[in-house]
Amino acid sequence: MKSDDSIYFLYTKKRRRDAGHQHPEEPAISNPLLNTAPIEDAESGKPADTLKNRTHARLRHAIPFGAFAAGQKLIERELCLLTGASRSIVREALVHLERDGLVQRRSYSGFSVVDLSARNIVEIFELRYAIETFAAELFVARASDAEIVELREAFHVIETCYAQHDMRQIWSAKKRYYDVLFTGCRNVEIQRALMALPTRSG
Repeated sequence: MKSDDSIYFLYTKKRRRDAGHQHPEEPAISNPLLNTAPIEDAESGKPADTLKNRTHARLRHAIPFGAFAAGQKLIERELCLLTGASRSIVREALVHLERDGLVQRRSYSGFSVVDLSARNIVEIFELRYAIETFAAELFVARASDAEIVELREAFHVIETCYAQHDMRQIWSAKKRYYDVLFTGCRNVEIQRALMALPTRSG
């Protein structure tokens, strides 16, 4: 073994031994899309009340907006530094993200961001189109006049955010739009069906 290889081997061994342990002098790393992500529980839509829920909410929001590249390996230690969560909480969040269809687990290499094929994306959009079209039909039949006005206003906000290229506000505006749509269509199962779809294409 060459001397350079020996040094690299010792360095790698030390990193593995230290993994999951943040030293006081170790600088924090940052990711703007992750650090500014809204912290709302993915299922209830309410503010996440625990570090576990906030960690999942931040990652679930940041991945679809490109905080991590498609196919990128997610290093637990780095995610701990980014979120301020323990390794066990980060690992639990990754398991939830796997169920959300945003990350995938590979044998002996941990988690990585899902790299959807063109066909996968088309199929997801086809399903979203069918579900959202049905939700819109129910909304027209069941929503109140006030909800119709609110939906129209929410759509105008989305248009404004896209014109300003404000990705964080786009997420918030779309959430408001879908909240009104789901409330007005009077069908909670539609919301659950959409939440079960991978959000990377949304």
